[in-house]
Amino acid sequence: AARRGWSWITPGSAVALVSWLVMSLGLRFYVSRFANYNATYGSIGGVILLMLWLYWSGVALLVGAEIDSAIERAAAEHGREPEPDMAPLATLPRDA
Repeated sequence: AARRGWSWITPGSAVALVSWLVMSLGLRFYVSRFANYNATYGSIGGVILLMLWLYWSGVALLVGAEIDSAIERAAAEHGREPEPDMAPLATLPRDA
């Protein structure tokens, strides 16, 4: 079996991953150093922070998907199809 390289990583997924990691590390740094949300808001403060983290995680995912969509649209406008990451399963050779 031939080994596949890292061709399945798209620019949008890389942007989404990096932005999600930066956002998660920033939230972790804020909570560990500066946030006194428990004394200010009680237990609802943790829920609010979790909801904000989930929201920004979704934004990072959508921005990455939009980047990939724009790249695919630009490739289609220039008359060439983007390279498929994987062949359909029906075209793969079967082992006997």
